[in-house]
Amino acid sequence: MQRRADEGWPFSSIITMKARIITCLLCLACLPLWGQSLSTDSANSSSIITYQESFETDQALEDAHDHSPCWPLTADSAVEAHLRYRQQDGNRVLDFIGSNRQAAYVLYRFPQDANDDLSRSLNGTVSLEVGCRRSLSEAAETTQMVYYATSDDDRQWSPTQGLTPGEHTLTVSSATGQLYLLLWSRRGWIDNLDVTLSYAPATLHVPSDYATLQAALDAAQDGDIIEVAAGVYQGNGNTDLDCLGKAITLRGPDGPDKTIIRCGNSRQQRGFYFHRGESADCVIEGFTIEQGSALTGSLPQNVAQWASVKNVPLGGGIYCLNSSPTLINCVIRECRAVVGGGVACVGGQTRLIDCRIEDCQARITASQSSQPAGAGVALLHCRRAQLLGCTLQGNDITGAGCGAGLYLQSGSQTLSHCVLHDNQNSDAGGGLYALGSNLQVSLDHCRITQNTAASGAGLMFEADSNDTSDDLSPVTISNCTIADNVLANEVASVTSCNGLWVNGRPLILSNSILWNSLPSLVLNDPTGTSDIRYCLIEGGYPGVEILDQDPCFNCDDANDYHLQSDVGRYDELLDQWVIDSVHSPAIDAGDPNSGTGLESKNHGNRINLGAYGGYRQASRSYRNNVYHVDASNGNDNNTGLSQDQAFATIQHAIDQSDDGDRILVWPEVYQEELSLHGKAITLEGVDGSPILTAPGGIALTFSSAEGADTIVRHLIIADCDMAAYCYLSRPTLEHLTIVNNSYGIYGEYGANPTIRNCILWNNAYSDLYPCQASYSCIERKTEATGLGNLTDDPLFVDPDTDDYHLMSDQGHYDLLSETWISDTVSSPCIDAGDPDDDIAAESSPHGRRVNMGAYGRTAQASLSPTSTDSSTEIESSANPVAVTPTLNTAPSTDDDPNESTTTALQGGSDLIYP
Repeated sequence: MQRRADEGWPFSSIITMKARIITCLLCLACLPLWGQSLSTDSANSSSIITYQESFETDQALEDAHDHSPCWPLTADSAVEAHLRYRQQDGNRVLDFIGSNRQAAYVLYRFPQDANDDLSRSLNGTVSLEVGCRRSLSEAAETTQMVYYATSDDDRQWSPTQGLTPGEHTLTVSSATGQLYLLLWSRRGWIDNLDVTLSYAPATLHVPSDYATLQAALDAAQDGDIIEVAAGVYQGNGNTDLDCLGKAITLRGPDGPDKTIIRCGNSRQQRGFYFHRGESADCVIEGFTIEQGSALTGSLPQNVAQWASVKNVPLGGGIYCLNSSPTLINCVIRECRAVVGGGVACVGGQTRLIDCRIEDCQARITASQSSQPAGAGVALLHCRRAQLLGCTLQGNDITGAGCGAGLYLQSGSQTLSHCVLHDNQNSDAGGGLYALGSNLQVSLDHCRITQNTAASGAGLMFEADSNDTSDDLSPVTISNCTIADNVLANEVASVTSCNGLWVNGRPLILSNSILWNSLPSLVLNDPTGTSDIRYCLIEGGYPGVEILDQDPCFNCDDANDYHLQSDVGRYDELLDQWVIDSVHSPAIDAGDPNSGTGLESKNHGNRINLGAYGGYRQASRSYRNNVYHVDASNGNDNNTGLSQDQAFATIQHAIDQSDDGDRILVWPEVYQEELSLHGKAITLEGVDGSPILTAPGGIALTFSSAEGADTIVRHLIIADCDMAAYCYLSRPTLEHLTIVNNSYGIYGEYGANPTIRNCILWNNAYSDLYPCQASYSCIERKTEATGLGNLTDDPLFVDPDTDDYHLMSDQGHYDLLSETWISDTVSSPCIDAGDPDDDIAAESSPHGRRVNMGAYGRTAQASLSPTSTDSSTEIESSANPVAVTPTLNTAPSTDDDPNESTTTALQGGSDLIYP
């Protein structure tokens, strides 16, 4: 899972990526980039990445970093979100099929190899065509169908953007030289993806062009990139650096371990001083700033008196005054000040991305009466300041102070994927302390561990004495782990707190773990609007689904807060998944409306609690399997987990399955008598309905109290004594064609199966007894009493050759020629199924209702007759025989935001929509 590397491609390389043909659609994460590399001698030449994808090949998603499963076009879409290929106006497109509250997604990474990180800004465009499986009314032509977001690191994401049907060209960028592009939808498609990205070359160099860092900054113009060679930079011209308000990038391509700004032991010497209104386009990347100090001067009494002078005891390593620079992959260590030992920001919108602030100190001086604060970082009156992927550890306050790791005063701040660890304070707030009017703070996917303070050892939030009820914005904390924090005096009371203390303002807490820090949570909310839900809190707490159980952190490493799992836990040191002997109760225990974000395969469709929930390192859980059955090519000694490894018999697949599993039966004649054993599984035919027969016997037996979640569909059941027998059971039987049997569906002793969208015809003695169906074609009028039933001849194409497609004057699908053939008549079962069912899988033209029978709700559904008005439909499918489905159980995203305004991807992992 390492994102950075010390070495990258030559600056002059030109890389071209093309789609490749493979044999299966497994989720491949880190494939090598291939193409042609051209080198030149020019140090300033750009590196270009181009990528084109027309989706004409069946396995085009090999190039994707991650994606939803890819299902056959004929598989029902009700179980999970998935991708599929489909013909659209003569072109092959990639369909996004959503399910319930899930959207299907595809995630690309450029460049594909994560080791090819040049630590340079990456800019370019993404072009693609977007469509919808159904045409839109004129009033809805601006409806957003496909959504996208980008990321530098696969954790923190840009705001969600929606795309309407048509051609789009998007402008994208990455400050780190690694771009992640995430596309998702529930009902849209994409085609002709074209990506062009380039690395901006350096324009100035230190020390080859300029001897000192400040000399290069003085010479730079807006847009310039200053590249600094590895080495230690100290003394005049290399400390107290001033970017002069310029929109420039100062980068150390060899990284912070090799590119060091050393301030020395002076009482007033920093690495950087930002005070000229620098914007986010002023980027500092890849440096270590060490031994900086800000211990002279005095703190003003109020913010209005703060002047643009360096001689104040704020920001030992970096001081930002009313400026908003971006700091990326920097290390600030062994720095000291009265406030903000490592970094201090007053006003502005500073962003710290993937930075590490360690072993810094906030301390009182002889000339200061002010209390020290923020040994690591202090953010004062900032506007939308951000710490993204940062680590604040080993920082301490000498004397009584506030916020050893992080100190916040007023303003608005966001922490995402941050670590506050082992910060020491003898007063308030070990990991974090926040105070002030109009304070707005949100934390997501953060780990606050092993911090020490006299009160609020983990996190402490207080209202200002001047706050009114209108000023009390809630503290928002989601998917955080707050654990092993300790009170300095080792005495817990209601006036202190080891874990999370919120005093005088509301708290919104979700999907988080508070453990081994009793008291875990102390909350004093004068508004009464706090909301605590779906958390694990030691000692318990009033709220929605609050657990009080050992979360089972990795017991092999006291600093590792991944959850133990007997299915798989990610080990960062080994960079691999390992199996534990225990399984954490915090797995799959989060808010079911949060979505699972980008959790790794094998998850239970519910987000984990804690800092890794919704992220790729989320511990795995039991996920339902998909088994394949192929009578011609399968073997019951296979795994059954792919078509190539299919079982030979359906009953063996049933015996191997557990509740929630899915069995795909590939086209063939199966002579079996099946018992479902009471299992809540889905058994369905795909790619052209298979035939199940049991001469003289019963094809399907439900006698073990099967419920509605035992589902059988898309099968032809013929030539049996009884097609289905139900005893004290109520399975769901849908889209079945039941023909030429002695009895169709027979129930007794209170059996009450749900039968819908079926055709029961030419059965000798009975179609239904005493069951009732809906939206089905039933030969015997006395048995067709349910809602929406028909008794007309279904008009099969050729039952003598087992072709039970429905005749249509617009066309039925012919398996032999793989073409659509028109008939002189049309079946009454076309467009006669349940009007509430999804028609997405059926080919156009269709009448906006599924067909009855085994081929209804599949791509082989016969086309609507000419008398049906299908002018609002634009779908087409020249060949509905599907590709082989993938077996990867990729993570799901949350609900499609098509119907409402979307929100930003807060924290990167949760794709959360209203």
